[in-house]
Amino acid sequence: MAYQLVSMNYFSRAMVCLLVILCLGSCSGEADSFGLEPREIRFEIMDLDKESLVAEAKILAVGSSKEKVLPEERAIVRLALTRGDAAYLETGDVCRGRLSDASGEPFAVDGIWPDDTGLWERLDQANSDLRRDVERRKGSATRAVGALLSEFAVIDQDGDLLQSSFLKGKITLINFFFTRCPNPKMCPTATQRLKVMLEKADEAGVPNLQVLSLSFDPKHDSPGILKDYSHAYKLDENRFRLGTGPSLLMKDLRQQIGIATRKDPKLVIDHTFRIAVIDEHRRIIAEILGPDWSVENTLARIRTLVQEEKK
Repeated sequence: MAYQLVSMNYFSRAMVCLLVILCLGSCSGEADSFGLEPREIRFEIMDLDKESLVAEAKILAVGSSKEKVLPEERAIVRLALTRGDAAYLETGDVCRGRLSDASGEPFAVDGIWPDDTGLWERLDQANSDLRRDVERRKGSATRAVGALLSEFAVIDQDGDLLQSSFLKGKITLINFFFTRCPNPKMCPTATQRLKVMLEKADEAGVPNLQVLSLSFDPKHDSPGILKDYSHAYKLDENRFRLGTGPSLLMKDLRQQIGIATRKDPKLVIDHTFRIAVIDEHRRIIAEILGPDWSVENTLARIRTLVQEEKK
């Protein structure tokens, strides 16, 4: 029995040593420890030329791939960025993105997301109440007129954390859209009308009006894609912000705003339409239902609501 006990202790110690070795192998900075997909890289921008859209970057991790041409970890390489990504990224930023062309330098990379651990931790913390509320309410999370939205945060078109403190002192129109929307009567028209509303807001007596459009399609709509979309529509980014984030977060927000979606091969995403009008306290004071709405009538309605609140 003594021999068996010694053998078992040895076996246990051997297993512990094996587990330690395996852990060291998987946690020593290999790509898998960052959850990177094939052809995805994690990198730090060392220098960035915003005119040529080329960045010098240090490769921090590379997703597993059979391709031999991918850059190696710790290598300094040149990356070709999209115009939207180059517009908001800065030297020193740590990001992850997908190599769309790895045939040679500069390597073309798109789908770039900030990969600052602190940013994602703050995002999770800011949305903890929202997550709990949606879980508690299950299928009835939609907020009606008069109800409060949970505090929330998203990633905006500058790759920054945009929190619900953004609402303070403002009347905010919150809607959902996606940049690949092929239906001209839905997302493109809504974006254009919201842009016109902001242009006419001061004259209409609603000077503190702003817009927050949130993406249905966060896997595609990275901050750089949103930046390109903003530039394409010539949006006033001081008053018109675009938001994206993890899929679960955007689903939670969609449920609170009251938007239903379904996959459609022709439309990519088919969805209902609702714009929530939010006051500075996160309270829904009005809603716009359906795509057929007038800029002038909506501004007049909001002005009346604001005047009534001041009485």
